[in-house]
Order: sequence, then C-alpha cells, then structure tokens
Amino acid sequence: MAAQLALGAALVLAVSLATPALAQDLDAGKRLYKRAECATCHGWAGDNGEGRTDTNPKTPTIRASKMDQLQLFDTIRCSKPFGEMPFYERLGYTDERCYGFRAVDVPGVVPPLSNNWLSRAEITLLVEYLQTKVTGRGAPTFEECEEYFGPNTASCQK
Repeated sequence: MAAQLALGAALVLAVSLATPALAQDLDAGKRLYKRAECATCHGWAGDNGEGRTDTNPKTPTIRASKMDQLQLFDTIRCSKPFGEMPFYERLGYTDERCYGFRAVDVPGVVPPLSNNWLSRAEITLLVEYLQTKVTGRGAPTFEECEEYFGPNTASCQK
C-alpha cells in the first residue's frame, strides 16, 4: 500500500512538473504553425479557413484529421507526393528520405518547397500542438480564437 501511495505521489509530482513544459511546448508549436504559414491554407483553427474569401484551394481539415502522430509528422516533413502543400524538411527529396523519392528521379511528383524549413524537433512540437489543440475537435470556439490570437482581438468578435 505504501509503495502504491509513493508511486501515486510521484506521478502527481511528475505531472505537475511537466505541465509548464507542456504549455511551453504548445506555445512553441503554435508559433511554428504561424511561422510555417499553415493558416494560409488550413485556417487559424485548422478548419480549412472556412469563410475565406481568397482563392486558395480547399485543403484537408486538420480538425477532422484521423492521422496519428507519425502520419502528421511525415506529412509536415515531406507533404504528400503530387501534393500542393509544401514540404518542410530542408533536405526532403534530395535523397530517398521522403517516401523513397528523389526530385531528380521523379519530376512532377515532388510537392513545392517551403520557404520556412523546420527541424525535426520543431516538427515534433508542431505535431504536439496540432494533436492537443486542433485535431479531433468540432467547430472552432470563441475561446480557441482568443487563445490563438490573444484576448480582445478583432478577429474573434462574436
């Protein structure tokens, strides 16, 4: 019984110590979402930017995504062959690291290059942010808007 109590206390302590780190990671992930300009196509809430008036193509909604962590990671890192989303791995398609394709061997298959390269650690933070704050959620809320843009932002007016 004492061992179980000690283990429980250790878990509570670990969770309480990890919470600030997780919050920092999620903030870093949100900054990376902005830096990589994901919202340009996916919208700030990952909902395809519903209500957009620009001419960007309709893109997959991240909110309804069923991708697991590895699939999200690979999609951000290498996009998809024949895709329109840019890939964020600096050396993607220079060798077979992205789906076994090299750009020189398969013209037209490789998606566009990103101007905002992300390291693998940054992609991991971005995936953590997406899985915690975006995927599997319903319609974006006012609270999520303020969390993304900041309080009292014109973008979030009800």
